[in-house]
Amino acid sequence: MNNTLFNAVFFIGLTSVVVFVILILVLLILTVKDRVTSKKNVKRGLIGSTTVFGIMALAFILNWMYNPNFLPKGYLSQELESPGGQYSARVYNYTGFIDHKNVRVEVFNNETQKEKTVFYSFVDGPLQISWKGQKTIEIQEKTLNVEKDTFDFRYD
Repeated sequence: MNNTLFNAVFFIGLTSVVVFVILILVLLILTVKDRVTSKKNVKRGLIGSTTVFGIMALAFILNWMYNPNFLPKGYLSQELESPGGQYSARVYNYTGFIDHKNVRVEVFNNETQKEKTVFYSFVDGPLQISWKGQKTIEIQEKTLNVEKDTFDFRYD
């Protein structure tokens, strides 16, 4: 996902979460008020709006937490070729809305022309990255096999 699109989706998603929380609070207040006064004033439109914003907020949170394609592309800052030349590790940095330095490492298979994100985390200071073998890379003291391992700070 390109950086501009990521910023827009992040802003819309965060806004959806905030609006959803506000609507839930309004519904709770109206429900308590109706119970005290024995009236039924809860509007269907308010319930519908809460449902829509709840679904939007849930979709945003699930994408943010579990979808590696939701990550921002970032700016290419470094590229390292594996010892045999079959793979290239591309390091992308992204700062955006967040005050930390996001780092995403993508491994590109030079033979099949396919790419795979193998590392995503916040990094303060310079990134420590080096190839330890043809298919093994070490990033921030984490050793990964580029064909089967990944590290994502959000759930690793």
